[in-house]
This record gives sequence, structure tokens and C-alpha cells, in this order.
Amino acid sequence: MRQGRTGRDLIAAFKALRLHGMAGGYGELLGNGGPDVAAAEWIVRHLLEAETTDRALQSVRSQMHAARFPLHRDQAWLEFEQSKFDRRQIDQFATLVAPGHAPPVRTSSTCS
Repeated sequence: MRQGRTGRDLIAAFKALRLHGMAGGYGELLGNGGPDVAAAEWIVRHLLEAETTDRALQSVRSQMHAARFPLHRDQAWLEFEQSKFDRRQIDQFATLVAPGHAPPVRTSSTCS
């Protein structure tokens, strides 16, 4: 946030965020003048910055939720001994390694 914002710029920023009550209250404070304006301006700038940051985070959080990314699952829960599946073939599918190519190095342990 710019340090050179005037009181009118702060009021406009409040209105842009649809904080009309804050804009009105700060406008009244500016109208009355006095020594409290300088102290209030510092606080108001920081509150406005915090609100802007919070809304940006909420927007990202909402978009991530709407995207519904699939949950990553490990192969550790598979019991190959008790199934018809071939472990080598499943590993190939899971890592997308073509036959004849070296598989990637694993960073997590799996059940044997």
C-alpha cells in the first residue's frame, strides 16, 4: 500500500471494498480534524491493507476449493499379496514409466 495516500484515497479504497460504514466514519474523522487524524490514518492504512490481503486469501481459498483437486494417494494401502494385481505393473502405471525405462527414485517408503 502506498504511503502517500490521502484521506480521500483511503475513503475511495474503503468504498471499493464495499466498506461504506468505514468510509463514512473515516470521512467524519477527517471532517472534524484534530490531532487524532494522523494516528487514525496510520491505523486505517494498516487495517485496509490487512482487509485487502484477507480478501485475496479468501479468493484463492475459494478457487482452490472450487477446483476440487484430487487427493493424492500412496500405494502403501494396496495389499498385493492378497490381490490379483501385479505390483510391477501397478508401479508402472502409477509412475508413468514406459517398459524398458528406469523408474524414478522414490522418496517415501511403501509397504512390501
